[in-house]
Amino acid sequence: MKTSERKTRARHGRNDRDFMPDFYLPAMWPLGLQRRVADWLWAWRWRRRLRRLIALEARGQARLGSVREEVMQGARRPLQEIVACHVSRRGPFA
Repeated sequence: MKTSERKTRARHGRNDRDFMPDFYLPAMWPLGLQRRVADWLWAWRWRRRLRRLIALEARGQARLGSVREEVMQGARRPLQEIVACHVSRRGPFA
C-alpha cells in the first residue's frame, strides 16, 4: 500500500484493517475471525500470567505486595470480560 493511500484513509477516519489486504486469496479465512481468535489468545495468556504470579507468590518466589488484590481480581475475571477490555483499549481495528 502506498503512503498516499494511507494518508487518504487516515483523513477519512479509516484504519488499514477496515480494508482488504493487498494480497487476499478467496480461500483465506475471514480477517475478523482471525482478529477475534488473536484477542482471545491474548486474554488467555494474560490471565495465565497473572495466575502464575499468584502461584509464585504462594511458593515464596515472588512478592506482589500492595497489588496482590488487583492481581487476584484480574486472575478471576472471565476471558470474555478481558477480551472486551482489551479491544476497547486498542480499538476494534487496530
